[in-house]
Amino acid sequence: LHERAAMNTTDPPPPPTPFRKHSLPPLQRFFLAARGLKAERETAANVVPRVLERPDWTGFKEHPGLRTWGALIHLGDRVTDSLTRDPRYALAVAELAVAIAESLPGHAYPATAMAQMRGMAWKDLGRSLRVLSRYDEALSAFETAQAAVAEFGALGHDLAIIRFNIAVALQETNRFDESFALIRECKDVFREHRDTDGFVRCGIAEGVLLQRLRKYREAREAYLVLL
Repeated sequence: LHERAAMNTTDPPPPPTPFRKHSLPPLQRFFLAARGLKAERETAANVVPRVLERPDWTGFKEHPGLRTWGALIHLGDRVTDSLTRDPRYALAVAELAVAIAESLPGHAYPATAMAQMRGMAWKDLGRSLRVLSRYDEALSAFETAQAAVAEFGALGHDLAIIRFNIAVALQETNRFDESFALIRECKDVFREHRDTDGFVRCGIAEGVLLQRLRKYREAREAYLVLL
């Protein structure tokens, strides 16, 4: 310890951190980023419908109006809106969203935002494949979505959304025990985040699964909890 102290007294002091004239406090940077994302979303609300009206989507993953966070949000909404009405169209939109999310440069957005975009795009692809009864492909897409967001603690809610969709797909392949475990795990996450919609969806899925297993009394209790 004495030797180390002696060394410290002879070492020159570290150079001062350079002051960057244009640096901003973290909170201010956050609000500027949020304002930029809101503007992207508003722009995309006009661009996305107009672009998707074209009959030929070749090369659309390079279309500048679609290569934004806001555009991917609107593509996801388009998948949800058409999922039961026209699942093949929903699949085409989801495939386009995945192609865009995977082709964006890594520095386009913060790492967490990039992970969220990739995860949600792959999740929507999985949902489209599940509705078309392509369960193995759906589960593969969900696994890719899960891997995209799993390492980011801030995306715990997004991870629960993905894992809930895995649980629904597992029901369709008669993997009931695995589905039950995921549903109950996701229900806890949605409760913690005060996501009533997510919590109710989990409860309905749980009741449906109990009905499939002919556990009608337990299914009734699950539905009563939701009421």
